[in-house]
Amino acid sequence: MLAHFPVLMVAGCLVAEPIKEAFKVIPRADKEKPAERIMKGAIKRPATLQAIWVTSSNRRKHIATHLLNAARRSFCEGHELDPSQLAFSEPTSAGRALASSYMGSRLLLVYRAQ
Repeated sequence: MLAHFPVLMVAGCLVAEPIKEAFKVIPRADKEKPAERIMKGAIKRPATLQAIWVTSSNRRKHIATHLLNAARRSFCEGHELDPSQLAFSEPTSAGRALASSYMGSRLLLVYRAQ
């Protein structure tokens, strides 16, 4: 008897860690100025997303959304984090687009490592 097991491959990865504070980032509309501006004053947030990655062949399949939802459900035992409690670690332009879509806002929270 033969058993056939399909090759298991990683489709995506998310790395999250606890933090104490994050900063609001406001995107600029003016193309000649820096793409974003950090507001003064830290906001307390429990989690930062250090990295999120999905293979190119699996993008646009909601895998990143599933990873973000799983992180919110499992980050604090017995408590599901609200999306507004997540901060992103200096996202790339693709990461910023994902975060804006997921959060439903262009205003993001960013964590900068000291």
